[in-house]
Amino acid sequence: MFTKVVPICLAIVFLRDFGNTNVAGLAITCKSPPVYSGDRALVTCDFNVPVSTTRPAHFAVDFYPEGSTSPVEIAECTNLPDADLDCKAKRPGETFRMTEDPEKLVVEINETTTDHAGRYMCKLSTPDVDPPQLEPCRLTVSDRPRAPDGRRPSTRGYPSSSPSMDVTGSPVNKSGVNWVIVGLATGGAVLFILLICLVIFILKRRQLKKKRNEGMKHVLPQECPPPAPVAPPTNAVLKTVREEHDGQEETDSLISEHKEDQNDEGRAEQKQLPERKRKMSEEVETLAVAKHYGVEQKMKKGEFPFDGSVEDLNRHI
Repeated sequence: MFTKVVPICLAIVFLRDFGNTNVAGLAITCKSPPVYSGDRALVTCDFNVPVSTTRPAHFAVDFYPEGSTSPVEIAECTNLPDADLDCKAKRPGETFRMTEDPEKLVVEINETTTDHAGRYMCKLSTPDVDPPQLEPCRLTVSDRPRAPDGRRPSTRGYPSSSPSMDVTGSPVNKSGVNWVIVGLATGGAVLFILLICLVIFILKRRQLKKKRNEGMKHVLPQECPPPAPVAPPTNAVLKTVREEHDGQEETDSLISEHKEDQNDEGRAEQKQLPERKRKMSEEVETLAVAKHYGVEQKMKKGEFPFDGSVEDLNRHI
């Protein structure tokens, strides 16, 4: 059993490293967006096989200048079984490297001229792949349009007709950048509006405070004028004052006499009060004795005369 499993595992490893590249009728494509003279150009080769794991293999890019049928090899990559992938460009100012996509290699031309315009062909030589179909691409290099005043624009970039490209030659999605710009612009506008509102609020507050201070000045008490000189009283005024004073004294005297009379009457009543109480007590005692002896009705009718004292009543009884 073990002797059967080991060959199978070795075969799987071998097919993973080399078997995936054995594809009949493989098509190798090329892409090179147009650029202005002086800009960076990208020539992207799509080999449709993992570049780093295809061994042994030789990747190359041929250049056909405008009007020429003789190719010039400008870049190559060698991937040997016992070595790492080795890529280099043969023209100065250019690089040849693998992109994030393991099946693509890109030739980067830093500053293009009209001499870089022409056809580019991506090639692959390996014993594990049948002769592939090669699809060349054309790099167009045009002069930058001049400004109306005859000067060349100082900005650099790709033509407006072609989108911006990344290092792989694929269009760059600027939606994220656009959203950032829109967000920054909106935030700046909001801050500017808030600043204007703050300035208006401060000015309004100062105006209101100024008006309030002016209103307080109007209601402040003014200095009182000095009092007018008082004329000395005349004889007639003095006579009237004396008469009023004399009349008041007479009234006070009458009131005082009346109070003294009332006090005298009260003192006389106070002196007679004990005598009245004594007589009432005797009368009550006499009636009680008469009632006791049954002569109460005769006394009330006057049929039993006595002087009203208890001793007289006892004598008659």
